[in-house]
Amino acid sequence: MVSLNAGDRTELLQLLTPLPILANERRRESILISANLQELRPQLDLTGSSAVVIPLMINFLCSYGRLSYEHEALGRFLNTMKGYVGLEKQETFDNIIRKYNLMTPVAKSALPVDWIVPVTSEEVLERIIGENTLRPIAFLQQGLAASRSVAYIEVSSGAKEWSGTGFMISPSLLLTNQHVLPQQSLLPGTIFRFNYQMDARGNAAVFKDYAVAERGIYHANETLDYAVVGLQDDPGDEWGYLTLQFQVPATDCRVNIIQHPSGLPKQISLQNNLVTFADVTKIQYVTSTLPGSSGSPVFDDGWKVIGLHRAGGWLPETEGGPLYFRNEGTAIKAILGDLPDEIKEQLTIV
Repeated sequence: MVSLNAGDRTELLQLLTPLPILANERRRESILISANLQELRPQLDLTGSSAVVIPLMINFLCSYGRLSYEHEALGRFLNTMKGYVGLEKQETFDNIIRKYNLMTPVAKSALPVDWIVPVTSEEVLERIIGENTLRPIAFLQQGLAASRSVAYIEVSSGAKEWSGTGFMISPSLLLTNQHVLPQQSLLPGTIFRFNYQMDARGNAAVFKDYAVAERGIYHANETLDYAVVGLQDDPGDEWGYLTLQFQVPATDCRVNIIQHPSGLPKQISLQNNLVTFADVTKIQYVTSTLPGSSGSPVFDDGWKVIGLHRAGGWLPETEGGPLYFRNEGTAIKAILGDLPDEIKEQLTIV
């Protein structure tokens, strides 16, 4: 999300509103196509006068966020508009693009880790060959239903911004990492966005933003790296909430992770995801994640949450032991053991 200050927004609208290339619906649509923003077209009403439509377009592009690792939607739009104005106006567009980092890579997670997981045949494929990977077709339907509860989180702290993932565990409570939301003071400016994803046709789905509940719950544990946050308007009633699995998974069982890697629309990692180590506090697995995946639910094959994804890189199974190149999540069992009773009473646990 881009938050233009009042002066920049006014200047931008003064430049864009009188431009002939934005004078009617057909021309506005052509600009979206030129900016590679055609997937946003179904969510925009481009009919009407420029004085009405252009401010609404800018509001939408600001609120939508990113469509790629490098670009804000607004950045793509302004970069394209530079081809239709003179040098002086081009400079104004460039200043706004630079000021709000609209064409630079997405901010990294608050926790600096090495996220690239090299999976070799020696590590995984030989074990997959002999495994029965057949699943009922309803497995996909169940996964889609579970995915609705997963949200994109955007956090701002002064000049710093970062993104993460979270998921609903009751009608009003969301679970994510403590390093995504390390302080309660960050909550008022944090965005919790549901349905931030592409649909089956490749178009951007209609998303919905929520805010933290006023005087709501914030309960965090830095050691276990989790935070429970209360949101306004009970998002779980509309988007659902997930069942938490108390049991620790077995080594070599399969896991699935639904996430917002690098702040992008929702994605899922389904293949080559095997638990390599698990105890009562942590689960390690071979899978694919990126910065921004922190706070994602780690599902078992029954779509129950067994872990809270938090990190990746060279990790030990036990303190002082040898290092392995893996991803890691906090075991749900450990989180449930730490939560106060008044929160646990609101959850679905099996």
